Amino acid sequence: MLILAIDTAANLCSLSIWEDNKKRAGAEKEINRGHAAVLAPLCHQLLSDCKLSLNDIDQILVNTGPGSFTGIRVGLAFAKGLASSTQIQLNGISAFDAAYWGEATQNTNTLIVLDARRKDFYCQHILNGEKQHPVSMTPEEIKAFSKRHNPTLIGNGVEAVQNQASPPALRGADSLVSGYHRGTSQTGASPYYLREPDVMLKAC
Repeated sequence: MLILAIDTAANLCSLSIWEDNKKRAGAEKEINRGHAAVLAPLCHQLLSDCKLSLNDIDQILVNTGPGSFTGIRVGLAFAKGLASSTQIQLNGISAFDAAYWGEATQNTNTLIVLDARRKDFYCQHILNGEKQHPVSMTPEEIKAFSKRHNPTLIGNGVEAVQNQASPPALRGADSLVSGYHRGTSQTGASPYYLREPDVMLKAC
């Protein structure tokens, strides 16, 4: 089975193609904004490099967030457009699951910390293998939580909180595939938000 994975939920525009459990190729670009301008050309080049067409793809995976509001919408719209035009199965993976399953080892007490691009972070506590309800936490709250519970911190927000972070075994689009093979996907893919967008329409 050929899988095309798409991740635009954070500061990466990341794509990869996997055949079963083996990665064939990947492409990514560090980008804070402008995912819409980068995503389509990057996908076209990746397929071309692999000598594949969309019709060869069996499954599309996409990061549903939480993360960048615009980035999530861009990735979902692009993935849904590809899926609807080709009848390829589309599945969504949350950014929490992608971060968790992208790590090399799993501690039974883990705090996932995702960059929310503000003063707070999106967090989810995994205790004894059980996922707790996601919350928004400030760096001070994360540090106090860590002192009480001593979890392993993972995710793209850890470096901002601790000023250091070890790179995950898999990141971006690759981590989506890891989550998919562990049964954490949702059919159809809907955006996962923990708060309203920062920019709202002006009242008339």
